[in-house]
Amino acid sequence: MSNLNENRIDTVLTDAVLTTITNAIKAIADNIPNVTLADVQRNELLSMDVDNLVFANDTFAELENLGPEIMPGYINADRFRKDLEIRAQMDRIESKLLSVVQMVSDCKRVAAHEALSTALSVYHIIKAADKAGIVGARQSNVKLKKRFDKIGGRAPEQL
Repeated sequence: MSNLNENRIDTVLTDAVLTTITNAIKAIADNIPNVTLADVQRNELLSMDVDNLVFANDTFAELENLGPEIMPGYINADRFRKDLEIRAQMDRIESKLLSVVQMVSDCKRVAAHEALSTALSVYHIIKAADKAGIVGARQSNVKLKKRFDKIGGRAPEQL
């Protein structure tokens, strides 16, 4: 069981901080192109790994040097440039967001671990008090042990 005295997260976010974070997330969503894909589209559309990115950039550089005698008019160099640029911008944003998402996930995991470890400790104390016949423990034990009926009735020391 984890050490109950170890508390890596001993805080809660204030309403003001939650509002700031929520507004920042909304600002991000409001300022990037609103593109939503269905799962089938995510699987069908081409993706761009490092080799494909180099190829696309090299192709754009070549396109800029070609004249109309080689390149047909329906190839729009400006759209191509914008696609490369927005892709690079989204890559930078995604990298930062993934880092923040990992921080949020880790914080959530530590808080969950600490809360559940404490809950298990409290439950084992209540269970022992019920077994010892301490008045008032039975009702809490009956209520809380329902959680473990789903997994064979025995509460682990630590999940």
